[in-house]
Amino acid sequence: MKTIEGNYVYETETTEDGASITKLIGMTKRTELAFTGTHITATVLNYEGIVQFGYNDPVTFEVEGSTFTTNAINGVATMEFDVDPGTYTVRTVNADLANGELIVNA
Repeated sequence: MKTIEGNYVYETETTEDGASITKLIGMTKRTELAFTGTHITATVLNYEGIVQFGYNDPVTFEVEGSTFTTNAINGVATMEFDVDPGTYTVRTVNADLANGELIVNA
């Protein structure tokens, strides 16, 4: 059985001898990043992989140590990504989300 406590999802199993084991599954929400040529998009999903259309909170991106924050709209946050050619590590850095990471070869 899965239960949610705060920002975390737990799964509880009962063993054959009746003992109860609770495991941390992960955070209730996570970000999935995509590069679309001139933008980085962070889609907020729940632990089952369903887009969280009601999520309109700030999402913070980090690119090579610099941060940029924008509000998600219907579960999607977008950051303009116009950079010089090279390889960049882009990640989300948010306390209430399981954060994603993306390597971009621009």
